[in-house]
Amino acid sequence: MADQTFFDELRAMVVAAETTEQLEAEDESYKRLMSKAGRVLARRPHSRAEVATKLGDSTQTDGVLDRLSELGLIDDVDFARRWVQERSSRRGRRALLHELHSKGIDRETAEAAVEAAGIDEQAGATDLAARYLRRVASKPPKAQAAAIQAMLLRRGYSYEVIRSAVAAVLPPEGWD
Repeated sequence: MADQTFFDELRAMVVAAETTEQLEAEDESYKRLMSKAGRVLARRPHSRAEVATKLGDSTQTDGVLDRLSELGLIDDVDFARRWVQERSSRRGRRALLHELHSKGIDRETAEAAVEAAGIDEQAGATDLAARYLRRVASKPPKAQAAAIQAMLLRRGYSYEVIRSAVAAVLPPEGWD
């Protein structure tokens, strides 16, 4: 019986040592992931999904992401708001929503950020059209209109907004 107790104690010590090694390895993995996340976030703000992609698939990834969220280093609502704020003068509503979706922002958060920005799409499109008109001024009016329309379409503006912006910078005779 004494031998059994000895082996039980020995077995418990081995299990404790293995558990300690496993915990130390997990702690090291967590530290490496936190360090990598810090380097990623130092370049520019990222959405939670972007950071998760950059960290890769690990058992520690969710814990790191949760901790970064607790620290306020990852905030999808704030990320979406800032993204829209920075890009709204050069992009239409559809383009902004698409960009946010590609960054891993859910639809509701993206739409709320775009709505909160109070974007005047018409003014932005007209301003872009006026600036782009200088680049295509040597072309005939129909080609100018087509080039401006294509540029605004690539930037995510709706057809109605595009048509109005082109009409604001070009006389409708000759291109309509």
